[in-house]
Amino acid sequence: MKPRTKFHKKVALVRQGLKPATEKQINWGIGHVFQRSGFINKLSLWCLECGHQWKVKGNLMPVLAGCTCPGCDRELKISQSRKRKHEEAAYFTICSKVKEFQVIRTFYLTRFCARNNAARVACTEVMQHWIDGKGNFCLYSKMVNGMSYYYDLWIKNSDMELRDYTTRGAILRSEIVPNAIYAKGSFLPEIKRNGFTGDFHGHSPFVFLRRLLIDSKMETLLKSGQHKMLRYYLGRGASSVDKYWNSIKICIRNGYTIPSASMWVDYIELLAHFNKDLLSSHYVCPVDLKISHDTLVRKKREAFERARIAEMREKTEIAQIEYQKQKGAFFGLAFTNGQITVKVLETVQDFMLEGDRLKHCVFASEYYKRPDSLVLSARIGDEPIETIELSLSNLKILQARGWDNKPTEYHSEIINLVDSNLHAINAILTKSQP
Repeated sequence: MKPRTKFHKKVALVRQGLKPATEKQINWGIGHVFQRSGFINKLSLWCLECGHQWKVKGNLMPVLAGCTCPGCDRELKISQSRKRKHEEAAYFTICSKVKEFQVIRTFYLTRFCARNNAARVACTEVMQHWIDGKGNFCLYSKMVNGMSYYYDLWIKNSDMELRDYTTRGAILRSEIVPNAIYAKGSFLPEIKRNGFTGDFHGHSPFVFLRRLLIDSKMETLLKSGQHKMLRYYLGRGASSVDKYWNSIKICIRNGYTIPSASMWVDYIELLAHFNKDLLSSHYVCPVDLKISHDTLVRKKREAFERARIAEMREKTEIAQIEYQKQKGAFFGLAFTNGQITVKVLETVQDFMLEGDRLKHCVFASEYYKRPDSLVLSARIGDEPIETIELSLSNLKILQARGWDNKPTEYHSEIINLVDSNLHAINAILTKSQP
């Protein structure tokens, strides 16, 4: 893409004088992005740094404690693997002030390791983000393989050219968080003015620095030390921060540091649910955020439970009227063998209690709405032991379930008791038919 705007042309002119990264900078990146490590198997251990291979007794202790390579005298972290070759890649970034521009230079490092060979590292500069003091920016980068599933499969021998930033791939590549950021960076005075002290808080240097130049909320959070809220804001919490910004300013004004951003936002939403004053430091600056949060969660849960019970009661009353019409003729029916009593469930509330005690779905599945089913409860004293569903169309037992839908030791006795009293059910059924 050719430079067309004044900004692009100015960057292109300044960029001509940009020097390559120094050997010291590249060596720093290599030393900080790749872990000094080795692989161990049953027979031997080899160093990924120098390729030296030696025999060891046992492979557990080196994995737990690490070891020193006798070939290069480096401390290694050991992991188990039977690989003979190993390849890994990482990014590191150099932040430089070039005239009136902040330049974020991203390098792609690839390390090739093999037994009995020293590691080889290839370093390629793949991206440059140029930002001015007002937040205007442009992207120079190498080409990527557009037919790949990966958005950062770089074509290393391509030219570093001005690229369109608006594509999805370019945006994703610009959001890459490098494995290391060169410690001796230089920054625009505007960036330092806005509160930057060297910490990117786990975000891409380009995204962090550019937003710091154009986003007053981010500047405020950074300068006030609200780092947890800053990370939340830069992540997925921008809409919540915008919504409750006035409450956040109350926290800042009162010197209250938010200990957990996501929990605090949940807490503020709970305060809003209960119509509390979100501009009162008494509410938005709790002494113990977790206790205050959990108290409101419990209060909201109890309110929902009360509403659920009220709704259920209303539905139960309506269902009871219909159940009375369908099965009212059987109410009062009961029979016993002296130990076990079988009776008809007469209210919808009885269905709920039966389901709660025996842990089955007689209430949840609304058996009281089934026109062809008569539901009976087998009990010893007042304690239900099994629930029986009887078909009114053929007077056959469809199922009899005890606790957790399992038959009890009284199952056969209950079945026989119901079967021996089917004539009583049939008599009521015949009498109730027009």
